[in-house]
Amino acid sequence: MFPSWRMKIWDARRAIEAGRWDEATALLQQESVRDFLPAKRLSQEVATLLAERAQQRIEANESSAGWQDMRLAAQLGGSEQQLSEIRQAYADRCLQRVRHYLACGETTMASEQIEKLQRRHLGGQERRAWKLIIGLIARSKQLARHGKTRAAEENLQRAKLLLPDPDDSLAGEISERQEQLRGDGDRISQLSTALHEALAEEDWTTVLTHAESLIELAPEHEASRQARRLAWQSVGMDATRVNR
Repeated sequence: MFPSWRMKIWDARRAIEAGRWDEATALLQQESVRDFLPAKRLSQEVATLLAERAQQRIEANESSAGWQDMRLAAQLGGSEQQLSEIRQAYADRCLQRVRHYLACGETTMASEQIEKLQRRHLGGQERRAWKLIIGLIARSKQLARHGKTRAAEENLQRAKLLLPDPDDSLAGEISERQEQLRGDGDRISQLSTALHEALAEEDWTTVLTHAESLIELAPEHEASRQARRLAWQSVGMDATRVNR
C-alpha cells in the first residue's frame, strides 16, 4: 500500500494533466505532503510551468488569467526570480505605454495604465512619479481651456522636472507646448483687451469676432462665452426691430 503522501502527489499529477491547477496546488501545499522531496520537485516543476504560462497570457492581454497563474506559482514557491522578472517586464511595458499616451496627449489612457500598476503594487517610485506627471499635464490642459495659460505653463514645468529621465524626448515636447501656451497667452491678452473695447462701444459684430477667436484658443474662457451670448442677444433684438 502506497503512503498517503504518495497518493496525494499522484492525485496532484492527475490534476495537472487535467488542467486543474488550483486543485494541484492545494494538494501540493498540504502539510502532510509539501515537505517530501517528490512534492517539492513537482511543486517547482508546476511553478515553472505556471510562470511561463502566466507570461504568455499577460503578453497576450489575458491579464486576469495570467495573474491567477502568478498567484498559484507564488504559492508553490521556488520561482521567485522568474516571477519577479515577469512583474518587472509588465511594469516596464505599462510605463512605456504611459509615456506613449502622454506624448499623444492622452492623459486618461495614461492614467489607466498607472491604475493597473497600482492594483498590482508594481512600478514603485517611478510609477508614483508618472502619476504626478499625468496629473500635472491633465491640470495644465484644463487650465489652458479656461485661458489660464500662465498657470498651465507652470504645471507643465513641474511635470518636466519630475520626468525620471531628464533627456527624455517628452521633455522637448513639453517645452514646445509651453512655448505654444506663451504665444496663446499673448494672443488671449490682446483679444481680451479688444473684446472689452468692443463691448464698451456695443460693437456687437466685433464682439462676436473677438469672442469666437478667444473661444477657439480657450473653449472654456468664461468672459468670452458671456460676451458672445450678449452679442447674440443684442444682434437678435436689432434684427427684430429691422423686420418690424
